[in-house]
Amino acid sequence: MNSNEAIARKCLEYLTAAGATDGVCVASVGTKTEFYYESGELSLLRTVRNVSVSLKALVGTRKGVASVNSFEEDDLCRAAQEAVSAAKVSREDPAEGLPDEIAVESFEKGPMAPDPEKMLTRITEFFEELKQKYPAVSVDSASLDHTLSESVYCSTNGICLATRQGAYSFSPMFMCREGEKTSSFNYFGAVFDAPDTPVIDLAGGRQIIEDSLKQITPVPLSGKFVGDVILTPSCFGSLLS
Repeated sequence: MNSNEAIARKCLEYLTAAGATDGVCVASVGTKTEFYYESGELSLLRTVRNVSVSLKALVGTRKGVASVNSFEEDDLCRAAQEAVSAAKVSREDPAEGLPDEIAVESFEKGPMAPDPEKMLTRITEFFEELKQKYPAVSVDSASLDHTLSESVYCSTNGICLATRQGAYSFSPMFMCREGEKTSSFNYFGAVFDAPDTPVIDLAGGRQIIEDSLKQITPVPLSGKFVGDVILTPSCFGSLLS
């Protein structure tokens, strides 16, 4: 039994002791290792761990929920009592309940641990390439990180689902400058499984940088015209959101 599962099962005990007839707990831990550059220099190297617990209490068909960013027993017990108290004063909902099918499964995806040496190599070569090929690019900040997300879902009827997912991500914020002329700020971002590819070549980063260089001296349209609208791949995220 891992620590997340132990926390989740302890919370189920607290829910039952507080008066819940059924309950669900999701215990999660996120661990992020980050290289952060600001104004072209490495300004931060850190590993941050975040924990969270979400509780669902059922009193008959009445539901109450609570959450807490702590694994301390006093905090977990208090959150369980809050969830049960909320359930007791909520409306009955005949659709509330736990599934009949019992599942005990675990899932893993992506790299479970960071490779700090490769991360440093990738972000260093990014700035070296900008310096050599795109000297007009001024990076305000850039982050390369690895995040491991671990979560366990447990219920009082025996369901236990555990997930572990790791991934790298990279995102720079930059502008382009020539003399007193500047472009607007731009950025790109990528999520990937391994730091084996230069980050400038991820998520269309090189093309976005080259497009930003052309924005230093924009050319306004004159008059009216009828023509095709070209939508580039990088704009679809904004269109769909």
